[in-house]
Amino acid sequence: MTIIRAENLSFQYPRSAHRVLDSLSISLDPGHFLAIIGPNGAAKSTLLRLLSGVAKPSSGQLTLHEKPYEDCLPNDRAKAIAYVPQHATVPFEFSALEVVLMGRHPHNRSQRLWTRNQDEELAMQALTDVDALPFAHRIFNQLSGGERQRVIVARALCQSRQCLILDEPTSAQDLHHRLLLLETLGRISKQGAVALATHDLTLAVQFATHVLVLNHGKVHSYGPTKEVMTEELFSKVFQVSGSFHSLPSGVRVLIPTQREDS
Repeated sequence: MTIIRAENLSFQYPRSAHRVLDSLSISLDPGHFLAIIGPNGAAKSTLLRLLSGVAKPSSGQLTLHEKPYEDCLPNDRAKAIAYVPQHATVPFEFSALEVVLMGRHPHNRSQRLWTRNQDEELAMQALTDVDALPFAHRIFNQLSGGERQRVIVARALCQSRQCLILDEPTSAQDLHHRLLLLETLGRISKQGAVALATHDLTLAVQFATHVLVLNHGKVHSYGPTKEVMTEELFSKVFQVSGSFHSLPSGVRVLIPTQREDS
């Protein structure tokens, strides 16, 4: 069954005549790892906020397991969908472990007592999955940018592995941890679904089963990775040219060599 379906989704800010996102339709099914790509200002982050339920569309419909978002209790939606924003802040001096445990909140709101041992076990596993366990008891705000980013991803893993919505989750990572995070998300997508916005095309397309290309708030192309990643795409959308190389997986990635005139 489709996890998330978006039909004719549009978004515009109040008192603005400009649509940031225009008539988008996609679906996230079990086994999907969707890479959302496009130039700056293409509405990637806006789309992720809509899919996660953080923002409401101006028109169109979103469904979770074929049920309209507005008919889902917020707590039930939070159990199914975990969202990692581009920038996350924690105002108080919580440890990394305590931040990850916040992901268990939707699962415990209806209980009088938290299942503390089980929750901590899930949190520790999530920290392990992103190589953040060594600093589990350090203060979150004292960690490096890349370490904090991995903790926020761990919080999402602790919340739900059914559907993960992530906005540039590898932007602050070194090469080793970029690969580690994508490998982890790739494993999760085998059973659930992952939607990830990124500018790191070379790494992302190695793991993505599908690619959505946004340009000026509209869908330029959408489909299986091998079909979408073409030389024409990079020329028209990203205005770069270069040489294609085939990875062992069969995915063709572009090594950009020249910027084209607008």
